[in-house]
Amino acid sequence: MADFSDLVAATSASEDPTTSGADLALITQAHPRLWPQVASHPNAHRDLLVWLGANGDAATKQTAAERLATTPLPVDTPPPPAAAVAEAPEPPPPVRRGSPGWAVLGFFIPILGLILWLVWKSARPGDSKMALNGFYAFIVLIVLATAGFLVSVFTAA
Repeated sequence: MADFSDLVAATSASEDPTTSGADLALITQAHPRLWPQVASHPNAHRDLLVWLGANGDAATKQTAAERLATTPLPVDTPPPPAAAVAEAPEPPPPVRRGSPGWAVLGFFIPILGLILWLVWKSARPGDSKMALNGFYAFIVLIVLATAGFLVSVFTAA
């Protein structure tokens, strides 16, 4: 069986009277726009024509109905495709959460955490966010320590 993912090759095969019923089923799966040509092909088997008559557009349904009513059909070919459905899109790559080590580094060396976030935010988003979280934790600790110090200074007086 040939590869019919190319529309030109599939069109050529759908016009060739020697194309097998199995190849016509592959063409049907790959190219819905060729369904009328497949329905009128002399080697289109009965099951494929029934399927095209149920799932095709008006022209395909009419051609399939005429072929089913008037033409003896080959029966030794495989059944039609289950459905002419486009391939499922590729799943997105897994999200990398980042190493907690970058958060520790960003906490103890905050300027480095900020620099790593700026450099990595598009190339390594998980690691850059962890470095930024370490920087934020350092800032929060400094603010809380300063507030505690100021409270203790003003309440002691």
